[in-house]
Amino acid sequence: MSGEFHEPPNDGLATSHRIDKCLRRIHWPLFVMGAVSVGLFKVGVFFVGSPPPIANFPEPLPTASAISYGNRTVAFVLGWEFPSAYSIISLFLTGLSIAVLGLVLRPQNFGVDSRLLAILIVLGPMGQVLMTNIGGHDAWMFVGALVIGVLGKSVKWAIVGVILMLLGNPEQAVVATFTLLLMTLIPDFKVRRKPTFTAFTVAMVCFITLSVYASFTGASSRLGYLSTYITQGLENFSINLPLSLFAALGINWIVVVWFITRMQHRQRLILITSTLVIPMALTAITVDQTRVFVGLSSAVVVVILVEAVPRIRAEAESIGYQNYLFWTAALAIFLPAILVTFDGSIHTPYSWLFSKVGNVIPYSP
Repeated sequence: MSGEFHEPPNDGLATSHRIDKCLRRIHWPLFVMGAVSVGLFKVGVFFVGSPPPIANFPEPLPTASAISYGNRTVAFVLGWEFPSAYSIISLFLTGLSIAVLGLVLRPQNFGVDSRLLAILIVLGPMGQVLMTNIGGHDAWMFVGALVIGVLGKSVKWAIVGVILMLLGNPEQAVVATFTLLLMTLIPDFKVRRKPTFTAFTVAMVCFITLSVYASFTGASSRLGYLSTYITQGLENFSINLPLSLFAALGINWIVVVWFITRMQHRQRLILITSTLVIPMALTAITVDQTRVFVGLSSAVVVVILVEAVPRIRAEAESIGYQNYLFWTAALAIFLPAILVTFDGSIHTPYSWLFSKVGNVIPYSP
């Protein structure tokens, strides 16, 4: 015997390395569609919405969505008033959102980080809310947040992004741009201050104008319904703690917490306030919970992901860690992406699949 010790090969690490290399080589459009397919399998697709009344357009409707004009305007232009009109419009916009995602995060701009960002966005709460609210207003918020988050260093693109958000939910657009404006007090984000201030101004002017118009016609914005739903909102939030907190960011908690810990004290306070405190406080007093938090925070979270992911990846490479793409995908697939819904119930990953299996397998007491 030579007395030499030979470390046995680690098949698990070798396999993860091979998978990581395969993920890097997949053509970008196929990679994005693969992430979307995994997301669809994980959360399913759920349609919401109601037949769009277009006879009295543009008069605001006597509902909480009175000044959300995106879906309704498209339905009016197309003359659609059948029950699935909003769902078809939202489904098309969801597809457009995915195309925008692929365009703004393409590898020519972000390299390997584009794949990491796609995984975190599509398989995190943002992607889940998008896929489980087909027919609602969330797709407008999502694509607007992507535009502002990735391209928002330009005044032109910041305006485009906020207009898209305003078409979905003017109230959320105001909060989303305000929290992003607050974050520009941090030197790392100073370059975004002027575009974000412009976007916030546009959001405020449009929101006030639409609210006054709605009040003049006897309708109300979502703020008018706040007192009606605040008790139920607080109940939905509190009975699901700590899941309410986890559901807000899902896998993105890892990136957000990492980024916060790298900030100095004052900057850390600003980041926590804009990313967590303000969106969470408003989420706690509204009914729709995770959907609301994602709408309020997506622009800020996308900015953080765009800034933090390259730094985390570089830090991993500096210590010799290479399989970050594989492990990010594995975490995103298996880590629960939980959705707290309007009635306080929990939408869990793969629940649609389990319900299908439960309907097929007979129950014998």
